[in-house]
Formats: sequence, C-alpha cells, structure tokens
Amino acid sequence: MTQGYETRETNWGGRPVRVLARTSEERDFLERMKENPKRNERFCLIKRAIEKMFDRGIDVCLKRKNFLRQLDGGVSLFEAKVAGQVIRVMTYLHKWSGGIGMVLLFDFDGHQGNDKIPKQFIEKGRRLAREAKACIERERVWQ
Repeated sequence: MTQGYETRETNWGGRPVRVLARTSEERDFLERMKENPKRNERFCLIKRAIEKMFDRGIDVCLKRKNFLRQLDGGVSLFEAKVAGQVIRVMTYLHKWSGGIGMVLLFDFDGHQGNDKIPKQFIEKGRRLAREAKACIERERVWQ
C-alpha cells in the first residue's frame, strides 16, 4: 500500500489540512481546482466548509450529519458536506493522541434530494482512505 501516494499539508488560516496526492503529480486535487478559473469558486466553498469544521471542532461536526457523515467505520471514511451545495469531499479521519486529523481524498457532487452516493465513489473512497491511513502511519504525521 501507499505505492505512489503521500499526504501533503496545506495551511488554511492556521489550520493544517492534509490532502492525499499521487507522488508523481506536482499538484493535488485542491491545488488544481484552485488554479482552474472554472473551478476556483468550488475550491473556495470547500475551503470555507473545512475551515468551519475546524473552528467548530471535528468532534462536534461528527455529531451533526450536516457537516460530516460516516460512510465506512472500518476505514474511517467520511463524507464532508458543503452547506447548501451538492459539493462533497471524501475524507479520511485519523484519531490520534492530539485529537482527530483530517485527510481530504477527492471531491464529488452529491445527489440532490437523497443521501445516496454512487457505488464507484464509495469504493474509490475506501481504497484512498486505506492509502491515506498507510501514508499517515508511514509519514508519522500524527503520533
């Protein structure tokens, strides 16, 4: 596992956010989104939603389904929601002695009107959550 993956830290207003990225790629999905004029607004909405989660506390957001929803407890896979939007971010949460760390995996559009997520997104999320966990343990990011 972790063949070709690493986590990269970005700092959003003093909040360290980790993103899973391929080692062969210079930029992660958020950096590509930020630099694309057609997707920059989406980046800003995701950033604002994640900042809110850090401000309120990840543990508090876990109790409120409108922020974070657990999809698979076995691999600690969660769906991070952008309020009032169909924008979602597949997320791996890692518990450690200092709290809960968040690794963003990829973004996708949720389905309006229900909470169903296409099976291929769930499978991709599970695979990448396992990669993120292995990277965090190998990189010794959160001890």
